[in-house]
Amino acid sequence: MKIKSIIWLIVLGLAGYAGYGYLSKHFNQPALAYKRYVDALMTGDSSRVESLIAGKQAKDAFKAHEERMKRLGGEARLTFYDFLMRNDSADGNTVTLVVQHIVRVDPPGKDTYFGTEVRRDRHTVTLVKEQSMWKITSFEDSATAASQTTKLSQR
Repeated sequence: MKIKSIIWLIVLGLAGYAGYGYLSKHFNQPALAYKRYVDALMTGDSSRVESLIAGKQAKDAFKAHEERMKRLGGEARLTFYDFLMRNDSADGNTVTLVVQHIVRVDPPGKDTYFGTEVRRDRHTVTLVKEQSMWKITSFEDSATAASQTTKLSQR
C-alpha cells in the first residue's frame, strides 16, 4: 500500500468515527424528544408536545414564553444544540441531559438569513421512559431561572 492510501484510510476512519459520534449523540430517542419539546417551547405551543410532557414543571415552562422571547431579543433564525452531558439511571428508564441551546437571532430592524447575534441558554432536562416513549418530567433553563431568582430576591 502506498503512503497516500494509508493517509486517506486514516482520514476516512477519523471522519467516520466523528460522524458516528455526532449522529449517536444528536439522534437518540431522548435527544429527539428534547429537541421537539424545545421547538414547541420556542413557539409557545404546548399542544404540539402534550404526549411528551410527564411532569408539572415541564408544562409550567410554557408559562414563561413571553419572558423567554423578550430575553432572546429578536427573531430566531438558526438553532443548534450542544449536548454537554448525559446521565442515564442504572435501570435505563431515566435520563438527565445538560444541553447548551444556541440560537442565532436578528434584533428588531435587521433581516438576515443566519442571524447577526448569538444567544446561549443552558438547559437541564430530565426524561423518563414510559411505555417505550421518552417523556419530559422536568425542564430548567438559565434564561428563566435568572429572572425567577431576581423576582424572589425582590420580595
